[in-house]
Amino acid sequence: MKEQKHHRILEAAEHLIARFGMRKTGVDEIARAARVAKGTLYNYYGSKEGIVRELIREKIRRFDERLEGVFREFSDPVEKIRSVVHEHFRFLCANPGLTVLALDDSPEGEALTGELDGREKSLISRLVGEARQADSIADADPAQTADALLCMVRGLERALRFRIPSGPFESIRDDIDRAIGLLLAGLKKNRTI
Repeated sequence: MKEQKHHRILEAAEHLIARFGMRKTGVDEIARAARVAKGTLYNYYGSKEGIVRELIREKIRRFDERLEGVFREFSDPVEKIRSVVHEHFRFLCANPGLTVLALDDSPEGEALTGELDGREKSLISRLVGEARQADSIADADPAQTADALLCMVRGLERALRFRIPSGPFESIRDDIDRAIGLLLAGLKKNRTI
């Protein structure tokens, strides 16, 4: 029973944040939408921010699981880098409440983007190192390359902010592939994609 309540609360919070934004979503609305007492929310999470932190943790855990599965599909580190970016945007398309939050300048939005950025930067840096060892990209600093790629991802998020929450990943895939293709082409030794 506790697990069902937990799920309903997080689902209600995500839905309300997607619809009204973080600032206009309150504990009362979340409790009403989740069909639980307001006191239950405070007992489980302590505050609205606690609910959002738990929602972010849950979604990040699923994101990590999805990446593990995707990585088994590819052996080429450059394709793995591309898949990290694809999964980033699939994650946002599948979680419109978090997309609204990620594009928000609130502390919770910054917490989400900081968490994703940290995971992705570490992962991309490692993959750039693997690609250098495999001699499939030019000599590039892994941390600087990861930073450049994440800056591109943040720019794409802003450019596609109205299309991400309203459509499937496939509706924005071409835009993402063009942008990442340019970056990866600049890194590849033979300069083709």
